[in-house]
Amino acid sequence: MSWIFAFFGVIARTASSVQGISMLILFPLTFLSNAFVPADTMPDWLQWFVNVNPVSHLVTAVRSLVNDGVVTGDVFVA
Repeated sequence: MSWIFAFFGVIARTASSVQGISMLILFPLTFLSNAFVPADTMPDWLQWFVNVNPVSHLVTAVRSLVNDGVVTGDVFVA
């Protein structure tokens, strides 16, 4: 994801346009992740997207590190 935003930083003219583009990408990814609601309570079609969402992997990795102190596979994916 950082390479995508670095690319936008190179082609955009101002920093505020890069911020706007990044919000267009991150806003839906955040709300379509397991950051606010557990994935098993979501419909099947949304669970599929949550499982491949990079924000979900990041949230799961941080939760496992903070709550249990366990390094899971999500840490490496994130």
